[in-house]
Amino acid sequence: MSHNTNADSRAHRVLFTAVKTRATGDTIKLLGRETWNSMRIILVLLILCGVIYPLILFGVGQLAFNQQANGSLICAL
Repeated sequence: MSHNTNADSRAHRVLFTAVKTRATGDTIKLLGRETWNSMRIILVLLILCGVIYPLILFGVGQLAFNQQANGSLICAL
């Protein structure tokens, strides 16, 4: 009984090591791909939220509220 348990334990370690090694290579590729995808999403959102949206609001403000959007001159009395 002890001999069978030892063999099962050894087989489990070999199988786990093989699976772990194979998963590590795939994991590195997956992390690289996920990192690249995340960077692309960040870049797209940066352009969308930091450039396009403010320009749209500026354009709407200029068209709809021309006098108020440009402000007024402060004159000394």
